[in-house]
Parts: sequence; structure tokens; C-alpha cells
Amino acid sequence: MLHYFGFGANTKPADGPAVKKEEPVRALPASWYSDDNFYNLERRAIFSRRWLFMTHQSRLKGPGDWLRYDVAGYDLIIIRDRAGNINAFHNVCRHRAYPVVEKEGQGTAMILACRYHGWSYGLNGKLAKATGFKDMDKAEKEQNGLFRIHTKIDTNGFIWINMDSNEEPEVPWEEHFDGVDIQERYKQMNFDDYELDHTYELEGDFNWKALSDNFNECYHCPTTHADIPTFLNLDSFDSDLKDGHIQHHCEYTPEQLKKGLNALSTYYFPNTSMTISPHFMMIQKFLPSGAKKSSMHYEVYRNKHSSQEDFDVISKTYAKVMSEDKVLCHNAQKNINSGVYVTGQLHPKHEKAPIFIQGLIREAVSEHFKRERMEGREIWPARQQLPANATVSMEDVEICQGIACTPGGIGYELCEAFHARGLHVIATARNPSVLAGLAGKPGFTCLSLDVTSQGSIDECRDEVARLTGGRLDMLVNNAGRTHTVPATDLDIDDVRATFEANIFGVMAMVKAFARLLIPAKGLLINLSSVASISPYPFGSAYCASKGAVNSYSRTLRQELRPFGVRVMVALPGTVNTNITVQADRQLPPDSLYRPIEDVYKWRLTFSKRISSIPPASYARKLVADALKPEAPVVLRGLLGTLGLCRPDWHYYGGMAGTAWLGSCVGEWLTDTIVYRMFKLPLLEALLKRQEAEARKLK
Repeated sequence: MLHYFGFGANTKPADGPAVKKEEPVRALPASWYSDDNFYNLERRAIFSRRWLFMTHQSRLKGPGDWLRYDVAGYDLIIIRDRAGNINAFHNVCRHRAYPVVEKEGQGTAMILACRYHGWSYGLNGKLAKATGFKDMDKAEKEQNGLFRIHTKIDTNGFIWINMDSNEEPEVPWEEHFDGVDIQERYKQMNFDDYELDHTYELEGDFNWKALSDNFNECYHCPTTHADIPTFLNLDSFDSDLKDGHIQHHCEYTPEQLKKGLNALSTYYFPNTSMTISPHFMMIQKFLPSGAKKSSMHYEVYRNKHSSQEDFDVISKTYAKVMSEDKVLCHNAQKNINSGVYVTGQLHPKHEKAPIFIQGLIREAVSEHFKRERMEGREIWPARQQLPANATVSMEDVEICQGIACTPGGIGYELCEAFHARGLHVIATARNPSVLAGLAGKPGFTCLSLDVTSQGSIDECRDEVARLTGGRLDMLVNNAGRTHTVPATDLDIDDVRATFEANIFGVMAMVKAFARLLIPAKGLLINLSSVASISPYPFGSAYCASKGAVNSYSRTLRQELRPFGVRVMVALPGTVNTNITVQADRQLPPDSLYRPIEDVYKWRLTFSKRISSIPPASYARKLVADALKPEAPVVLRGLLGTLGLCRPDWHYYGGMAGTAWLGSCVGEWLTDTIVYRMFKLPLLEALLKRQEAEARKLK
């Protein structure tokens, strides 16, 4: 996913667009508007973590009044309780996830009851009744209330929510919106004078950001909105870029002011705007339901002191403009989906607001993505936090998280390559959904497997034994993780996780599946790396784990030889996969390598950058050599090197030849090449200069 973050890098995300006057900049890439994986990243990084402007408290007049919304797949309700407080909850029964409110839109209920098993909740979200649970104590009841969503009512009565499941949201409202509700220009408006007139919704096949980009510029207005000049002076239109929001403004003629057409519009990151004029107020929300599908949701309020005629003039004009915007965004998204358009130039003045919003989006997703890479997992802020006594549930959850045999990786391509040779392939992954491209195809069986969980390994082995009648012709151990950190900066718990995946997982798999390989006199392939025999700077933990694979496999070859099971070790060089794991690691502040931090960052993506060998090519080569005939032990080394039989040690990929030659000639050759290749002489020279300068000062 790192390739998502390569576009528009000349746009400053937080403080406004870092662009020179009149210098065009690049828009966000098309993939950000169409890719399902990226949409889910936005759900994690933005919609479940940031504060969202939702509605006005006047819509919830009495106890039990509720509103229901769907925001990026999160079904939620906002409700006023008996004490007059406004609460928000996920519309999810704590028992088995059925919605507690099934009606769309709005309504009134004095109790929130689930029609699935009869659990019910008070308006404050507390569990009132759990059918059949007569012995549930007070503490358990407290733990089984509705999933609460943080709320804030600002100075003007607008309701904000934050779906972060922590006791306090990680991002305080004040961090991005402090003072947004007390803008100087709001002093001329009395928000209590406005009451809801109607709501409506426009659904379409477009990404929510297409709507945001469109709303936040009027560059397109002269071309597509013929009615706008009647109530907007386009020449004076401008936008003030604030932290977390945009204030749009323009000048008005005396005639426009007399008619009450002067409107104050604010866009609140990420997806809501509020426009208010003397006769009219509109809350506009862009609510995504997928990467390519969103709704334009409108709440239109009328000033109770205004005439119907005055209200209709501006209300109907806005409705017409929004319907025109829907067509614009639909047609643009259609071409984005076609795959031709990648990115375009934006005007630094007329489109400065979209540039600003895109920068905020880039900042939010980049920051969250880096955190996920560092922790090696997806971080879903809105997700339920299990209580400390839910250990079994937590183990169940963890089985489905983590490394996957993803398309574009070596493991996935090996499945395709073996299948192309006429073999039935049992493909495994911690999350089987990533094998969707293989599932259902003739010749493939897809199973769940976590090599760091003995229970998962045993279940997989039993299922494989059932499918194969207890005979397995070949086992390929491919699971693993990279680890690029200087030896002096290593976190030992992180190192343990690497060894758990790279070597302990291999050992556990061999122990579990050896008895299936023996009846078939099968072949065991363990994937190591040329890093196991070559000094790979900043990869000491990874090199050590792969070196352990080599030593283990060499001894294993002897132990399994009497049973007719052969052991082959694959040592891939650099392969140009589409997966760059943990490429956003950072050096700690006190690292010895801070002086050459740019070299370290260069090193993080070194393997991907220098290799021209696609994973499919690597997989075909490995499979072809693995299926070659057996040769006598005494001749296997020579014949395997010549490609005349299956080798015990398989070298292929970028730098594989250099590593193999170095192992034959002597360590000095590889050491010399690698030391210079990874620019360590720069650090050596720098340290020598510092030592010399220190001596001069004495």
C-alpha cells in the first residue's frame, strides 16, 4: 500500500498548501478514489478516529428522539435520554450484533430493544434486560451496554461525534476545531431561530473525496452552475484555510444583502459543511458507503421569522446546484474507474481549498498507516475493546490478524505456479479472504493458517490429512516477516516476533506435517533468503532468523533422509513484490545512525527498488527447479548448480549470484561489496572527521 503515498507530495498537509504562487500541484492519485483497501484505511484513519460534524440538537426535542446515520459503514444512532443528555451509540446489540434500531432516518423510542434475542437498553445505553441471563451481576451489566460514541455539543448547538473506542478519544475536539464555533462572522446569526424544514439524500457512484473536492472550489461554477451568479459574486470568492476547517466567503451586492442571499459557509474536515444565511441553513454531509459509492445527505433548516418565498429562493437554488454537482462527480468518477486517469494538475489559487483538504487526508492516512506498519497490524479505533477476562475471545480474534499470502507476493505466485504444473494446491493464509482470487478455482483449496499458533497449525494439519488421505507430496514454508533495524537499536520483543514467524513457525509446521510427508516421500521447501549468508546492514535480526532456517534445514535434511523426505532451501535474492513490509520504520532519537538517517531510509526499500524480477518469474523458476529429478547426494551439488537436477540450495533473484559467489570465494568479497553498496563508508568518514576535530580542540 505504500505506493499510495507517492503522489502530491509537494502539498503541505496541515498548515495549508506549500505551493508557490500560480504553480500547479498534483491532485491525489486515482487509486485513492477507487481502491477498496484504501477506503478501509480511511475508515480506520479518519472516520473512526476524527471528530465528525453531524447535525443540530434542535432535531432531538424530547426524550427518546433519535436519528440514525450510516457513516463509512458504521451504523450509528444519536438519541436524547430522559435526563436531556444527547448520547450516541453504534446501532449494534452487544449480544449478537443485531441492530437495536431498524427504522431508517428518525423516530422516537423510550427503550432500545433488539428483536433478535430480546436484549434491551435504556436511552443512556445501559443494558436493561438480557433475556435468560438471570444471574448477570451489576458489573457484567455495566460491561454489556451499547457501544458508546463520544459526543460534543458546540456553542451553536451542533452535535459532533467521535467513534474512538478509548475512554477518551485520542484526538481531542479542540486539537483541530478550537474556536470554529465562535467565528466572528457568526455573531450576526441566531442559530436558535432555525428549525428543520426537510431532509433529502442524493446517492451516487462516486468517492466521497470527489464530492469534497467539488464543493470546496468554485473554479467550476461559471461553467456548470448558471444560477450561482445571482447570489454569489464569483470574482470575490475566496477560502480561508484553518486547522481542520475551511471558511468560504465572498462579497455581496446591496441587492443580494437586501434579499438575504448572503451566506456563510464552513467546511469541517473530513466530510461536512454548514451554510447559513438570514433565511436558510443547510448541513451537507458526504457519507461514504464504499470506495466508489457515497450519498450527499442534506438537512435544510428555515429561519422561523422568514417568509416561505424568501426561504424558497435560496433553498431551491442550492438544491439545483447540488443536483448538478452530483452529475459532475458521477461522470468524473466513471473516468477515474476506467484506469486511464492517474492524477491531474490543480490550480494553486482557484483550487487551494481542495489542495488543503487533500493534504489533511494525506497526513491522516499516512500517519495511521505508519503506526500500523510499526505495530504489524491494522488499527481500528472504533473496534470493541474486550475486557481483561475475555482471553479466549482475544485468541480467536488474533488468529485472523496479521501476515497474509497476498497477491503480488511470492507465496501467492508459488500457488499459481504449482497449479500451472498440474498440481492441486492447498493455499493457506492467516486471513483466507486474501486468497479470494484462488478460492473456488478448480485445483485450489484455501485454508486458514497462522504459523505462530499451534492450535491453528494442528487444525490445518488435520484438515489437510482429511483432504489428502494422510499423504502430502510437498510442503512449502513461506510465511515470514522483514525486520530492518540497526543491531544497536533492536527492540527484543520485536525480534522475538520476527523469530516466531521466520523460524519457530517453520519448526512447528515441520513437526506437524512430517508424518504426512513420509508416506509420500515428499519434498519440503523452506524459504530462507540470501540475507542469511550475506551481511545485510540494518537487517541483523532478519539475517539471523533466516540463517537459523539454513542451519535447521541442513540438519533436518539429514534427519529426514532415512524416511525418503527431501529438504530444499530456497534463498531468494531481491524480488520486486508489491509488498513492502515495515518500510516506515523510524530510527530512535538516540540511534548511532542518525548522521546517515537518509541512508537508513534508502535501505528500507532497497530490495524492492533494485530488483527487476517479478514474483511470478521467481515462483516459476523455483517451481521448475523443485520439480526436476533427484540426483545422487554426491553429485547433487554440481548437477544442481548446472540446473540438471533439483538443488538442495536454490539461489535466484537480484544479488543471489553475488551472494552465492561470495560464499564460494570467501567472505571478504561479499563483505567488501556490501559495505560499499550500503554506503557505510560515509558514516566511517564522518566519524573520522569528528574524531580529528575533537583532537584539534584538545
